[in-house]
Amino acid sequence: MYCGSEDFVLGSIPEAEELDYSVPIGWPARPRPLFDESFASWFLRVAQGNGVTPSELYRVALPGAYLHGADLDRSACPDLLRELSRKTGLAVDILQGLTFARWCGSVYDEDDGRKKLTWLPPAGREKSRKSYGQQFCPLCLSEDAVPYLRGSWRLGFVSTCPHHGTVLLDRCPGCSEPIQPLKLVRRGGGLACPRCGGHLTDGTPSPAHPEDVRFQAVLTRAIRDGWVDLPGWGSLHALAFYKLVSILFRLVSTGKFARALRHHLSQSLEERYATAQIPVVKEVELIPPERRAQLLRLVGRLLASWPTDFIAACKAVGVSQGCLIKDAAAVPFVFLEPVTRLLSGGPRRVTQAEMQAAADELRRRGEQPTYGALTTLFNVKAVEAERQAEPALAHEPYGQGRYWKLDGISPEVRAAARKMAHKEGENVAGWVEKALRSQLGLP
Repeated sequence: MYCGSEDFVLGSIPEAEELDYSVPIGWPARPRPLFDESFASWFLRVAQGNGVTPSELYRVALPGAYLHGADLDRSACPDLLRELSRKTGLAVDILQGLTFARWCGSVYDEDDGRKKLTWLPPAGREKSRKSYGQQFCPLCLSEDAVPYLRGSWRLGFVSTCPHHGTVLLDRCPGCSEPIQPLKLVRRGGGLACPRCGGHLTDGTPSPAHPEDVRFQAVLTRAIRDGWVDLPGWGSLHALAFYKLVSILFRLVSTGKFARALRHHLSQSLEERYATAQIPVVKEVELIPPERRAQLLRLVGRLLASWPTDFIAACKAVGVSQGCLIKDAAAVPFVFLEPVTRLLSGGPRRVTQAEMQAAADELRRRGEQPTYGALTTLFNVKAVEAERQAEPALAHEPYGQGRYWKLDGISPEVRAAARKMAHKEGENVAGWVEKALRSQLGLP
């Protein structure tokens, strides 16, 4: 299933028809959509071609309406599409095929405009919060005769460029701000950040892991086929497949079992260390592309033989049915059936003797058997841990605090390192590791 290379699949996007230039009321500039172009990218080119801003073009198409921070890739309404069709000579279904609607029925089932769409996070800003939902490949943009944003760069399970074998970027290379598609400016023939003026092509992408590229090909091919052949299970509809991948991705990205699963699924010490540095956050689809690719790699291993490898991993780290399923109606049958059948036992119960032995072992190692240390050791919260635990120290000893990698560093450098790490979506340990590797010339 995960061997060989596959052509990148973009979904069923209709071919653009010839423009009807005989329409007397059409706008002067009526560019045709480019291959896999997103609606926001095409809308930006129409606005710039006609000498107006996207906000002005929006008000022209819908008098009395205001664009504000709308994500047109998702929220382009029927009235807007009809007016754009009338002014550009392109059929409505062509324009709708540039929006998220192209993935309705495969990546997601329906969009009521209120709930978050799985694998399609917002781009730019949402309610004054930064959202890194727009990715890009600087190498693709540098090779374009007319630089434009691809629709596939909005998919959360797409983290690498299959054409260049590199990891995508999701923020401005100059100021690390999220990419807001409708606010990009054209400068020197390329797309530039409106905040700092830097070109998106200034970014330097890192090489992608071959395993990540192969698994991404499987993920994207399901859009084209509408189904996937899941080893150990059989044919599975694309909707169920993407829901399954989303559940597994959240398991290795966030929650109390995430780090234990990462440790279990990593195949080398280097990979184990790299995945341990990925922050455990709730907005998992907004994890930076390089880190997201590493976590998706672990998901691919869980799917290598479904559900055998997944059940083995759950048993190894103490995940039970109650931890995985809160609402049976919200999970696909491909996940529900093996979990209820093979993980039906309750959560692990830790006895007083086991907890006492664990506390003695921690003391033997020279570690303090605090409540946090004991619960981490067993990966469960137990009443016996409260009885056996010793009070934690008032402060962390040298070399064990949250920012221990910055011990002995001047306060201003510590503050700058924390700020840069958070700006790049990393924790401090991971950011320091990358900075040192770059300085020392290590891969």
